Amino acid sequence: MPVGWQPAGGVKRYILSGTRQVKLTSNQNAGFIIRRIIMVQSINIKLWFGNERRDLRGGNMDKENLPNFKYNPNPIQARVIERNQTLCPVCGQKREYVYVGPFYSYDEVEGICPWCIHDGSASKKYDGDFQDASECEPVDKSVYIDELIHRTPGYLAWQQARWLSHCGDFCAFIDYVGWQEIKDIAYDLIDDVEVIGKKMKLSQEEFEKTLKNNGSHQGYLFKCLKCGKFRLTTDWD
Repeated sequence: MPVGWQPAGGVKRYILSGTRQVKLTSNQNAGFIIRRIIMVQSINIKLWFGNERRDLRGGNMDKENLPNFKYNPNPIQARVIERNQTLCPVCGQKREYVYVGPFYSYDEVEGICPWCIHDGSASKKYDGDFQDASECEPVDKSVYIDELIHRTPGYLAWQQARWLSHCGDFCAFIDYVGWQEIKDIAYDLIDDVEVIGKKMKLSQEEFEKTLKNNGSHQGYLFKCLKCGKFRLTTDWD
């Protein structure tokens, strides 16, 4: 993959066992349903209580709930936040998660926790940005720019990462993609594909053939937070 610059009762509950997920009502017994679904080791059976994950023996598996990022809602999937203990250089606290994505600063900084990204303290302490403002498409309000570059995890790209916008605001980063991952929504990406193809001097056939997830021609999928339209940008290694 491209490498970047450096609570229970009465709520919705889910059983996850491998790829099986079954929704429970508040009056159903989780243990009974699990035994009926599949025989698995208890260590592989987990319950989701709201945003907090626990195993059946009552242990809290995630000691901290990750903050929500408007423009990068799945930073773990984006591989810029990892579950790995860190002593955050900003807040000085031991954390269960660490940021490993791009951060543009004169200082060489490692070990920033997601919470210090979310509240802006990491950017403020090191006078750094998580996204290059010059590679951001236009938006209607300066507060959107501030939130994106100072309080949002970046994503990994072969070249300088671009952040797309739509309906006057930045889009949310969805995932790394190739043509196989986006062919079913290609109708929504016609304009972007045409612009990229012309810029790279690729025919439609060449574009589809070369665009591969984890390949030399990498795609980055975004989605408008207002109208839901998908956007695409790509680069080469």
